Amino acid sequence: MRCDQPLEASPRNDREFEVVIEKSPEDQRIGLDISVVGGKVLKVWKVKDGLVNEWNKNQAPEMQVKGGDAVVAVNGKRGSADQLLEEVSKGRSAGDHPGVPGNVRMNDLSIQAAKANCLPVYAYLSEEALVRCVDSRGPPVFVLLVSRRTWSKQHYRIRTPRPLTDKFDLSRVQPQKEWWRERRVAPATFFGFPDVTKAGLRGGSLYTEQMDAVTLAVLADKCVQEKVWDPEIWLKFSWRAQQLSTRTQEPDLCYIFRAFARADWFDQNLLTTYLGRLHRRLPQFQLPDVAVLLEAFENSRFRQGEYLQRSLTHMALLLQHRDDAGVEDLARTCVALRNLRPQPAVIAVEVRAGLLLLAEALLLRELSELSPSQAIGVMDALVCWGLVNSERPQSSNAAADLCWSLARELKGKLRSAGRENPEDLALLAMALSSGKIDYQELWQELVTNLELEMHRLSGSAASKAVYSASKYGHRGIKLYENAGRLLGEEASTLSSLDCAYAAGGFLRGPGSLAEQAILSPSACCTLLHAADWDHASPSGSAQRAGGCSHPGAGICQLRGGGW
Repeated sequence: MRCDQPLEASPRNDREFEVVIEKSPEDQRIGLDISVVGGKVLKVWKVKDGLVNEWNKNQAPEMQVKGGDAVVAVNGKRGSADQLLEEVSKGRSAGDHPGVPGNVRMNDLSIQAAKANCLPVYAYLSEEALVRCVDSRGPPVFVLLVSRRTWSKQHYRIRTPRPLTDKFDLSRVQPQKEWWRERRVAPATFFGFPDVTKAGLRGGSLYTEQMDAVTLAVLADKCVQEKVWDPEIWLKFSWRAQQLSTRTQEPDLCYIFRAFARADWFDQNLLTTYLGRLHRRLPQFQLPDVAVLLEAFENSRFRQGEYLQRSLTHMALLLQHRDDAGVEDLARTCVALRNLRPQPAVIAVEVRAGLLLLAEALLLRELSELSPSQAIGVMDALVCWGLVNSERPQSSNAAADLCWSLARELKGKLRSAGRENPEDLALLAMALSSGKIDYQELWQELVTNLELEMHRLSGSAASKAVYSASKYGHRGIKLYENAGRLLGEEASTLSSLDCAYAAGGFLRGPGSLAEQAILSPSACCTLLHAADWDHASPSGSAQRAGGCSHPGAGICQLRGGGW
């Protein structure tokens, strides 16, 4: 009940007793040592000399006011403790208070008290609950209150409130407002160090002097993934990497070297130091470590022919003499070798030999454990290096057998693969067409998904997809229409090779679209303007075909042939 609410008449019941005393000008002392409890009642701690003590002398024991009793109403009115105290200080006639008996005179004070065993109920329950409890015919209600002295020995933010005593705690009802879910005041950290991705916003030290090799490898790789190229950060990483070089071993050594290669942070001192350390630790490398090292060698600035050749030799030894590599590690190594093209003839021979060993090892593994992206990457690697359907004689058919096995595994998985990474569909189309893997059911599924995901492809991937589909013999107009629309939007980003792929694909495609996309003057200029066809034209001169004035229009005369 709020303090500003008016007092209401108090109901009479058997658990309460009434004390009527007369306040005279000579003796105004009531004689009670009281305090506010719960905001609703006045607890009597001690009865002193005064009007209440005189009342006790003439009353039966059950009508006497004693320590521990509670004042619940004054002059027949209930309310807050403040209103009760104000009513005690007043002396009014009974006519103003209908609840007071008629025999009460002016300046009489009517106090309605409750015995001590009812105090907890009066003090901590609502007004309606008080009335129901007091009016009930039953034994008194006893509530054991916990002492604050022993209960408060808890953390103030996670303590359990005392029952019927402490205030309502909102965090107990709404856990989202608990203190450990509040916004962090300290800066965000990663691996115990300040988050490098937010160093530009927050500033401060990165504590690179306290990083070990594992932490440095993880943080450098995180910068690569988050595309953080701040020179100040990479300079500190380079300085710390050179300090730790003699104490760094695999796989941290390979991951640190790969991170600097992918960031293209070229430091001659760092490169020399790490190449020497890699040469020293190479005999202890496992196949996953070799795969990470080959991924670093994708950057030609970090690739040294001698070290690459030694890495390939060590990989071949691992595949020949050990059989403990996982299927994912084998596939990852194949994909890393795919990205090393082109290479000198001496190294290319070793790469092909290594790929054949990888293919033989993969044929002995469970290929269903590979994701569609990994399977497509392996097929593309074998086809790119000329190990499938090549005029070059092969010592083994393991590469072709592996490609057919992977094609069977991919059947029915292209829809999910296209949603996850649509670029893989174009890569698979190139691998199937270049390797001449004539798997009709997979081709039909691939073309259907290319039609659905064409709008998500890049211009380069779309041109390769069109070329591969036309080379396979697909003539459905929907694929070419979607590709033509996308290539028209991405014409400014196409390279010379992309334009050649697109032109070759449309020339083999439906005749109506080929004429519209290649032979018409506006479309030809739109498609071919991205590349400088003055140098790409087969004749090397400005030929004129179909009325097109573009200098490279001579390419339009190549219908259906190879390039």
